[in-house]
Amino acid sequence: MRVNLIALVVLIVVPALAFVVVLNRDVRLVPLEGLDAKCMLCDRKATRTLKRVAEGLRTKGVYVYNRTEYPAGMPVWCDRHGPDKIRENSRLAYLAAIASFAVAGTAYEKMRRSG
Repeated sequence: MRVNLIALVVLIVVPALAFVVVLNRDVRLVPLEGLDAKCMLCDRKATRTLKRVAEGLRTKGVYVYNRTEYPAGMPVWCDRHGPDKIRENSRLAYLAAIASFAVAGTAYEKMRRSG
């Protein structure tokens, strides 16, 4: 009975912890080079952008971003502002929670069968 209770707690706590940790991690920003733009949140000159978007700018020479994700305009920010952590990390956080649940469940099953 205790083993089942511990397993249940682990199967709930591990994915929740993985979700929270990934959701609150910093969003990777890089300097904005080769493009003159204004911050999404104010009218100051934008100096930073998302790393994944900047890589496309460097390799293709074109600033490419998904307009459905950023309907207000280009994802660029000044030194005072930045992207919303929850918005940027939510997809990866869900994936981390699902993966950690699968790993914890598999590990529990292997321990249960071997012991």
